Amino acid sequence: MRCQCSPAYLCLHVMMGAILIAAMISFGGSGRAAEAMKPLVDSSDRLVLVGPTMIERMQRYGYLDTLLAQRTAGKIETRNLGWSGDTVFGISRAVFGTQEVGFNRLVNDVVQAKPTVILLAYGRNEALEGRIGEAVFEKQYRLLASTLVEKTKARLILLQPRRVEWQGPPLPAPAKWNGNLDRYRNIIRRIANDIDVTLIESTATDDWTITRNGLHPTRAGFWKYSSWLADQLIPPPSSHVWQISTAPDSPIQARKLTSVVYQFTIEGPLPPPDAPAGAANHRLPTIKIAGLPEGEYQLSNNGVPLKTASAKDWKQGLKVSASGGAVQTEKIRQLAIAKNQLYFHRYRPQNETYLFLFRKHEQGNNAVEIPQYEPLVAALEQQIAKLAKPTPTVYRLARIR
Repeated sequence: MRCQCSPAYLCLHVMMGAILIAAMISFGGSGRAAEAMKPLVDSSDRLVLVGPTMIERMQRYGYLDTLLAQRTAGKIETRNLGWSGDTVFGISRAVFGTQEVGFNRLVNDVVQAKPTVILLAYGRNEALEGRIGEAVFEKQYRLLASTLVEKTKARLILLQPRRVEWQGPPLPAPAKWNGNLDRYRNIIRRIANDIDVTLIESTATDDWTITRNGLHPTRAGFWKYSSWLADQLIPPPSSHVWQISTAPDSPIQARKLTSVVYQFTIEGPLPPPDAPAGAANHRLPTIKIAGLPEGEYQLSNNGVPLKTASAKDWKQGLKVSASGGAVQTEKIRQLAIAKNQLYFHRYRPQNETYLFLFRKHEQGNNAVEIPQYEPLVAALEQQIAKLAKPTPTVYRLARIR
């Protein structure tokens, strides 16, 4: 790939691509700048995510897709257009072409995705250039933003990059890079203010440890980041505390099936995706059960034990690590991963040289098959929509001693 941009800017990235830049976008923590926490997207939207490695790798896990689907009854649509090592110039998308080809590919990819909302997550790779690259970064970011809005009429959200984590030797200290990032974040803030679009800040969680090397998140890191980003896009429902009672006039009654077994039904939102090993899930629902005789009680769903505690502890309330909806949530996540993979092949198929470029004459007109991924993606989204609607969950509480 030829360097067609500012020589210092672009050649540095090409040189470091295999080592660092295929790295990502940053991720943030403080939240939105100067805005009340109201939803940025809703059930009528198609959200298109655009950025480098961090965005690209999010599709492997499906956490963000799952959380947004749960909060919109499965109606929101998401498209992941992340590309490793990418920048606002679209350098990773140029394949064998020039810088201009890469930028046009970036714009065309977004237009083809038919967004109503575009989230741009650039800045970390570009910050490697330091002060010398600031002016060209700002100019190109503004060009990308204005071009996408003009061609799609979509709402725009700018996501700032997060600082690089310092994890000690033998990894290099990121102080210089982080200093650059602070200035590039200010540029993004200025652009958002100037063109009057939403900015998602990224300062409060700069001290998170969620990567394996300062750059690339672990699975637990993606889970934590996706949870945070979902909250910025659609604020989470309030903490769920289910008040259960054996009293017959209670809103949710624990009916006595036998002398030692109770049963009750909860209708509510599905739980978030299970936290991977190494991540604490602070959003588990709390179940409080009043009116139980003294003893130890085990809560179960579909024969699967969930929690064992005393009648006193149940009255005070306990967080339940899994629920009847956990299996349903995991099915949504797996469908989201499959959907992301299909759309990856739609906008970024293998063997592009034979499909679209200078060797396409060798294997016939196979390119006509690529749009056929669209109905496959739509079919999976329909399945997600069905599963994202919560169903009543029946619990049993048995006295075991």
